[in-house]
Amino acid sequence: MPERLILKIKKRQIEILVFLYRFRYLNRIQIQSLLGHKKFNQVILWLNDLTGGKYIKCYYSKKFASQPSIYSLGVVARKYLKNNKDIAAIQPYLLNRVWKEHQYSQTFRKHCMFAADIYLSLLSLVEKNKVKLKYFTKVDLTGMKYMVRDIPDAYFAIEGKNGLKKGYFLDILDDFPQRETLRKRMWQYIRYYNFNYWQDNTGNPFPEIIMICADNRTKNYLRGYIKYTLSRRQIAITFHLSTWAEIKTQGIKKETLHKVEPV
Repeated sequence: MPERLILKIKKRQIEILVFLYRFRYLNRIQIQSLLGHKKFNQVILWLNDLTGGKYIKCYYSKKFASQPSIYSLGVVARKYLKNNKDIAAIQPYLLNRVWKEHQYSQTFRKHCMFAADIYLSLLSLVEKNKVKLKYFTKVDLTGMKYMVRDIPDAYFAIEGKNGLKKGYFLDILDDFPQRETLRKRMWQYIRYYNFNYWQDNTGNPFPEIIMICADNRTKNYLRGYIKYTLSRRQIAITFHLSTWAEIKTQGIKKETLHKVEPV
């Protein structure tokens, strides 16, 4: 069956497509918050319209009827975004993932939506403190020259009232990572710092690193290993640790980001 286009897609619906391109999976509540729209009924109408036109996919289970539906990009969105030259920062080759988006696990979807929750929390934080935020998702960072590998879940920078900017890399760690995986990730950042890729190519100080762990056991292990390594090697990198539970209940802020101090 040929792809069918809605003739008059609304501006707010285009925003929904771009959010789904950047975050991959979002639920209805998140989409409404990102749009800053007060009327959930209108948002549902836009989402139903996009779903019916195959711009987006809707994931809904009667078993979890109390939970909001989850959405990702659909096949028609691929064609629309690829051909719409007015939408900046779309990388056409990344749109090919729409064919497999429905195959990814619940764990991966949860990971993506948690990243969106963190972004929404940051928006509230900067609004409260009257500072500026620049935020790049993992999708935004894909293909960026001189970026650390593996690509972090986000990079963001906060500019204070004095004009000073502070940057952060964000890593979200899923359930039960192997300790070898945790150590490898820490060393990826250390090597990236030591080779001056970021410093030489951006002209900015090296970002601080936020690692959000699935549980306290992982956080405690990472804290001990990072503390030992930074002290032994005398590396001037700042790591902050937190947990999913802390961020979900309190948001991302100074009180929920625990700086790792060298011995």
